[in-house]
Order: sequence, then structure tokens, then C-alpha cells
Amino acid sequence: MTYPQKFLSYSNFELAFKRIVKGSNKEYKLYYSHLFPGYNLALEDNLNDLIKEIRQGTYKPSTPNIVYLPKRTGTLRPLTLLSLTDLIVSS
Repeated sequence: MTYPQKFLSYSNFELAFKRIVKGSNKEYKLYYSHLFPGYNLALEDNLNDLIKEIRQGTYKPSTPNIVYLPKRTGTLRPLTLLSLTDLIVSS
């Protein structure tokens, strides 16, 4: 599959990561915040590897996890959690 050049640029993926880290949904970010420092340590390598996988067609999204958060009414609200790399690709 051929992707637009702009999509596969390093700056696009770096921007996606920064938006995930600085996003305003604190409840959702809580599930990922422990991953941010480690991923950021080798950000350039991590993002370049991800871009390479997409270009080569070897990138496969992970199976999402679903957690259920209780509402005040007692019902449960499903929250779908993607892997960090899947979040970056979809952002």
C-alpha cells in the first residue's frame, strides 16, 4: 500500500506522539503515562522503526484492550485502549 509522503514523515509521527502526551483527556492518559518516558528516551529510533514497518507493510495493529469504568448510575462504560504505537499511527 502506498501512503502519502507527508503521512510517513518523521515530523508527522513526532507531532502525533506529542499530542498524545499533551492531550487533555487525563482519565484516558492515565493508562499510558507510565509508557511515555521510556518511549521518549529513544523517540527518534522508535518513530523511525514504526515508519519503516509501515513502509515495508510489516506493521500490524495490536488487539485493543477494553476496560469498563463504572458510571454514577452503576452501569459500566467501555473504554477501548490501543497500544501506544497504534495510538501514534491513528493520531
